[in-house]
Amino acid sequence: MFTLKLLAYANKKISVFIYLLLVMLLLQVNALAQDIAKAKYCNTLRFDTTDFFQDNQIRTANVNYGRNTDWNGVTGNLNLTVYYPDNAADPFKKRPLIVLVHGGGFVGGTAVSMQTEAQYFARKGFVCASINYRLGWEQTCTPDNNSLPDAAYRSLQDTHAAIRYLVNNANTYKIDKNNIFMYGRSAGAIICLFTQFVSEAAFNQTFPGTTARLGSLTRSSNNLTNTFSIKSIGSVAGGVTDTSFISAENIIPVAMFQGTLDDVIPFATGNPYGCVYFAPTSGSSDITKRLDHLGGCYELDYQPGISHGEVYEGLDSFFYNRLSHFYKSTLCNDCKQVIYNNTKLQQSNTAIMHNLNTTFVNHSAVMVHANKADVTISLKSFYIIPNPAQQITNLYFNSSVAGNKFQISITNASGVIVGKLDGIVVTGVNSLQLDMGNYISGVYMIELNTGKDIRNLKLVKN
Repeated sequence: MFTLKLLAYANKKISVFIYLLLVMLLLQVNALAQDIAKAKYCNTLRFDTTDFFQDNQIRTANVNYGRNTDWNGVTGNLNLTVYYPDNAADPFKKRPLIVLVHGGGFVGGTAVSMQTEAQYFARKGFVCASINYRLGWEQTCTPDNNSLPDAAYRSLQDTHAAIRYLVNNANTYKIDKNNIFMYGRSAGAIICLFTQFVSEAAFNQTFPGTTARLGSLTRSSNNLTNTFSIKSIGSVAGGVTDTSFISAENIIPVAMFQGTLDDVIPFATGNPYGCVYFAPTSGSSDITKRLDHLGGCYELDYQPGISHGEVYEGLDSFFYNRLSHFYKSTLCNDCKQVIYNNTKLQQSNTAIMHNLNTTFVNHSAVMVHANKADVTISLKSFYIIPNPAQQITNLYFNSSVAGNKFQISITNASGVIVGKLDGIVVTGVNSLQLDMGNYISGVYMIELNTGKDIRNLKLVKN
């Protein structure tokens, strides 16, 4: 009897040993596979600034990745578009994935708006997925209003679900699940940064009760349970509510592009849209400082004097090349700490290396006097929600001078004034609803004139 027990004990010990040995072998095989993939990615000009495929070799697939209920209580499908080099034409068995998240203030925009970027990166050899997510909030600057953070939370739920779907279907699109990147503009950039740095607990720390209202952050919109990790992020005019959420445990490389006069997401830290009731948000400047403090890798490309909607406008080739080169550097673990001050970029097309030693503040109230001289301003803020707009949009502005008479004019892309409102008397925080339903799609300039100060913002009519 004793001998049988001894043999059983020995067999159990051997089984545990064999199990541990197999686990170690699997880990080594996985590490070796990643090393081989890395060598394959890095010993080539692919995944950088060189096109390896033509547009006619890029395939697309429109798929549903989930289903959920929007802020109006309407349940519907959630979809994304995958862009990838033709599998038959591409010798690579696996390819890095870039998840693209569109902007639009959590009220507008679609996955189609990221088609140019998706095609650009797909030509370099990446698989790209541009996602649609649930939109909508009240678009008001009022206290005790959860509408905006709830919209952000819903978008995060959908983004997590979309990435789970892509990981689950990696073989279909030849996706390398170990190399997933993200890229977003404005609200999309916020979504990307939150996906990596803001956990469900952290979100509820800033906005208590969100999960109780809307459900799990990472297990909503579909039933898939795949896990994933993000390699690096490209952020255009994005931010986080607290840079302390970026920690040694979750830090990854981030490339940031933003103007110092961003009037929607502050370049440093301030209230989005200039609304004192919205949670303070830290933009690219303060995120850079946090990454630097933690010894992380980053690239900051900033434009002094440029607002939210104008950052890198007309400089697509420079912007795309910087971003794709950043992805390649993080793919090959060759990422550095880089800061570009692009003050003279539009004239010289050459970026200037610069050390970020200035403390930036929210410059959302900086304006130019009608005679082009600097003056003491009477406007504290001016912003438009939603933008882009399909029909109704709202202008918000805050006057520090009681009884100011404002004039608002709408100018089309040809420079023709197509709408005007005169003699608007305002005091304090104000809002004005514009009906753009009768205007053709295109870009318009909305000018707010106090008689002393002039402020212009670009409005896109879809």
